[in-house]
Amino acid sequence: EMGVLTEVSNEEELERAIALGAKVVGINNRDLRDLSIDLNRTRELAPKLGHNVTVISESGINTYAQVRELSHFANGFLIGSALMAHDDLHAAVRRVLLGENKVCGLTRGQDAKAAYDAGAIYGGLILVATSPRCVNVQQAA
Repeated sequence: EMGVLTEVSNEEELERAIALGAKVVGINNRDLRDLSIDLNRTRELAPKLGHNVTVISESGINTYAQVRELSHFANGFLIGSALMAHDDLHAAVRRVLLGENKVCGLTRGQDAKAAYDAGAIYGGLILVATSPRCVNVQQAA
């Protein structure tokens, strides 16, 4: 079953969406006249919608920090060009959803896989012989 997403980008459009009883409202952070981005648009308009309305913050979202901060105002996000600009779409999605997490001191391949499965973007090895977590070049390969 399909529904309607009512897009707004200013107070006037928001009032119209409320008057129409919109259940899903997309707040476009991009000004389509000059293509500028203002994430404050979501922060300012979303609180004026009722709790029964699903809010989608659209455009201009590039980082995990932005998703976390805007999640106080929106139930979901439309992220397009920020992801499509990357050669590795899978890694780009992980960065936006999970952040740039790193797990250091990995000593086994299975631990690296577990860290990745849990959301780590980066894994670190210690090659210093005096460290209890040291791995040699053969183990690192």
